[in-house]
Amino acid sequence: MLKQYLRLNTVIGISVKVNSDNSTAIQACKIRTSKNSLDFEKKATDLNSVEELAGIFPSKDFLSVNIYGKGILQKQIERIEEITQANFEGILPNAVFDDFYIQNFISGNFSYVSIIRKKEAEKYLSALRNLGFSTIMLSIGPFPVQTILPQLNVYDERLIFDGHIIQKNKENEWLSYNYDSVEKAPFPLKVENEAIHEKLLISYAVAFQAVFAGHSDSIEAHVPYIEAQLKNVISKKRAQLTALISLVFFFLILLVNFFVFSSLQSSNKMMSSRLGKVSNENSDTKNIEKIIEAKENDLKILGWDDDLNKAYFIDQLAKNLPDDVTWSSIEINPIDLDQSRNSRTIKLLDRTISISGFSEKIVPVNSWISTIKDKDWVKNVQLQGYVIDPEVNKGKFTLLINF
Repeated sequence: MLKQYLRLNTVIGISVKVNSDNSTAIQACKIRTSKNSLDFEKKATDLNSVEELAGIFPSKDFLSVNIYGKGILQKQIERIEEITQANFEGILPNAVFDDFYIQNFISGNFSYVSIIRKKEAEKYLSALRNLGFSTIMLSIGPFPVQTILPQLNVYDERLIFDGHIIQKNKENEWLSYNYDSVEKAPFPLKVENEAIHEKLLISYAVAFQAVFAGHSDSIEAHVPYIEAQLKNVISKKRAQLTALISLVFFFLILLVNFFVFSSLQSSNKMMSSRLGKVSNENSDTKNIEKIIEAKENDLKILGWDDDLNKAYFIDQLAKNLPDDVTWSSIEINPIDLDQSRNSRTIKLLDRTISISGFSEKIVPVNSWISTIKDKDWVKNVQLQGYVIDPEVNKGKFTLLINF
């Protein structure tokens, strides 16, 4: 649920096609996300230079840049998990590894390796930087389109758009890629239910994968300083989210404290009111004495006319309870059924604790009885009965402890 707060809200995706005469054709689109929705906010096609972007898109937004065309080397080779200085010689003999930005798009049994000289890429990246834009991702060639294939209204195994020809299988794994500038999409393309110009497919794909950077795999060239910029942006969003959660947490604490304070204040007023009434009643000494006398008689009937700490007794009994024995009920000064029946008034077993429980065997119960008898406050212990209860398949017992 928190992922939506960690992803980027708006990203501009741009694709820079370098023509054979070194001119450029730039396509761009800006997408915005809100909760579970994603919308196109602005689109621009057939721009001739990166400088034209400044008049269309605000420089405060992040860029995901794609470059393809002249100056790009693309090779389809057997699948290779990582391109290093050691294996780069087999891809581009006699080349200096550190002179290039390299992208390795793995699909099925193949790797589609795209290479551009850092010097060539930085011409466009530095121009964008001088315009105030912040680039958070660089990709090479049409390969980022892989991230949006499930969204397209393409149902066969061939995708054609703006000169790009992609042959794939049913699992959307690429089998081959070619470029022919005269080839166009055979039918209008749609992303979900929204029509999209075929020229904007790459720019949308690179914007889409940048929005979900860190949450899903992206197809991009390894550019350390750009990757650091993206990591910094995500870290700031994570810090902002943490601060927001902390703020909400402390607000809830304050809210709870407010309600607790209000409740205590209300209770205090009620207690003050009651104390006022009690003070008035204290003026009638005779009535108070009668009330006290009546209460004392009630306590005698209930067997509470002593200072014995019965909670301590119960705690002592529980501490010595064997593992094989469980109690289901406990009563202090239980009703004496025989005397109550004969006298037709409630009679209690004074200074008596009644415990009922279960045990698979009687031996642990007898052991417990011996332990109880050793207590200095215990006068006598009686086992009233031990009968097997068929519902739980255990023996049910009742103890009477006099103190």
